[in-house]
Amino acid sequence: MLDIKFIRENKEKIADAAEKKGIDLNLVELLELDKKRLSQLQYIEELQAEKNKLNELLPKADAEEKIVLLEQAKAVI
Repeated sequence: MLDIKFIRENKEKIADAAEKKGIDLNLVELLELDKKRLSQLQYIEELQAEKNKLNELLPKADAEEKIVLLEQAKAVI
């Protein structure tokens, strides 16, 4: 199995090798799906960072601020 990073960096080599071996490979679709996956991972990491920030602020907040922070946390989750 090839690493996706290697595939991204060597598209032509992969396409040529697949063709020589008679493998039907839709490289364009594979790379599009990889791009979507990376985008989703980045989005998840941003949400986790926001959640961590809210969790850090929560113990220091007064009662009114806690309510607001909890509502924000619910929106993130």
